[in-house]
Amino acid sequence: MCYQTSPGVWMPEHCGEAERPEGYGNTVPGAPRKQITLADLHKVHVAVEHCLLRLLSRAQTIQALQKQGVVAFITATVWDRLEEQNPVYFEQYKAARVSLAWSEL
Repeated sequence: MCYQTSPGVWMPEHCGEAERPEGYGNTVPGAPRKQITLADLHKVHVAVEHCLLRLLSRAQTIQALQKQGVVAFITATVWDRLEEQNPVYFEQYKAARVSLAWSEL
């Protein structure tokens, strides 16, 4: 697997070349791949939290961060870890999204 079991975040240096997800790293053939640092993951974590506060969906969050140069796999992994670690918050988030959808009708 491409993530550590502790602290539970994806760390690319632990992935074999064959295990790296599609879209990871540079898309230019032969170009060196950028290693994701903990600082990078923290920035994505903060950005995902801001999107959650604005009630963006998972897909909207991934799309918004892709526009900022974040690979979709990284955003999705951070989102998944946040959801695993904060189930009560995500229940409330989902209820707020439903309420928002109804108010937009």
